[in-house]
Amino acid sequence: PRSSFNAETSKRVDAETTETAEVFENADGTKTALLTQAPKRFRDETGAWRPIDLDLVVGPDGALRPRAAKDAPVLAARARGTYLSIPTPQGSIGIAYPDALDVPAAAAHNAARYDDALPGGRDLVAEVLPSGVKESVVIPAPGGSPTYTLELHLPAGLGARAGAAGVEIVDGDGAVVAEYSGGIARDSAKTAVGPGAETTVESRLVGT
Repeated sequence: PRSSFNAETSKRVDAETTETAEVFENADGTKTALLTQAPKRFRDETGAWRPIDLDLVVGPDGALRPRAAKDAPVLAARARGTYLSIPTPQGSIGIAYPDALDVPAAAAHNAARYDDALPGGRDLVAEVLPSGVKESVVIPAPGGSPTYTLELHLPAGLGARAGAAGVEIVDGDGAVVAEYSGGIARDSAKTAVGPGAETTVESRLVGT
């Protein structure tokens, strides 16, 4: 059936709206739900729905945060030390590279780039997404080290264990509250038929 939704006359039903579904009551008494796969909105401290805006802005402490998002990750102004903090009900999970250099972050839209942050001229990039953070290490030339070590700083009540996709962060009951998983390594060189080669990246727990 044809939708009766009209952007000018349909009224949003806040009580039925969610992070991924915006419900409207139409003039003829029908309802229309606009669905998205990723979260598009959140309730603020007043209970009102606000659109998510993941563009990074500098806070009073110099750290980078999304302009508008609930329980959002925080990116440090510099790469040395805990450069990424991810909130959980038990407290923030911190991610740090022990050999990171003291270089500043450069923000563009929803990503922060730390040029030459890791030995060998490797860049560190963190991109804030609705479902978490996508992290990239850019190797400047062939022959660069393909491995790196990072530290997970966990609040009291959380632990780490090896999981099927990488490292799982679990609470005292063994429930997974966060995950640091592997990804894809891509060769930036293009071939005659398309992009360069790809291979999977493994993440594993090497100490506690």
